[in-house]
Amino acid sequence: MPGMGSDHCAGIINKTIGRLDGIDQIETNIAKHKVSVRSLASGPDGEALKHAVEGAGYDVASVREVGGRTFRVTVPGMGSDHCAGIIKSTLARHDGVQTTSTNIANHTVSVVVGSDGPTENELKELIEGAGYDVAAVALEGDASQEEDSAVEEAYLKLALRRFWIAAVPTTLIMCSNSDLI
Repeated sequence: MPGMGSDHCAGIINKTIGRLDGIDQIETNIAKHKVSVRSLASGPDGEALKHAVEGAGYDVASVREVGGRTFRVTVPGMGSDHCAGIIKSTLARHDGVQTTSTNIANHTVSVVVGSDGPTENELKELIEGAGYDVAAVALEGDASQEEDSAVEEAYLKLALRRFWIAAVPTTLIMCSNSDLI
């Protein structure tokens, strides 16, 4: 997008693309004059995106469609920006990973992989290699009620383990301090 040179322009382009049905994610990079759009299978193609942006008054230098599969990985232990950053940088090192986005609130990582990208098991191994448990890996759109229950159970199990790890030393400290009173 040669004419996208400010936050204002990027905002107009985001709103324009965001109004289209089937858009999953939009990322703008003003410095590189680039917009990355991830759409669902039912979403618009590159030509429709180009037409919409040009309709908003901006030139489109080129459109490159990158095919890929999107996996939803549930990582119960990802509870902060720090954890999300570790997972994103771990996945970014793999050549076949195109984009990643994290959602700390629901402990999920969305990973778009190309044809040469990692499989479900390889994604799981990469994240576990970074020190995080993986509760589930599924192609986006294939999530079921059973999977959601399994994810919730894994999260609660992790929370209970963390509770006991914190409770035991705290209790010992409190008991040893009460003897002094």
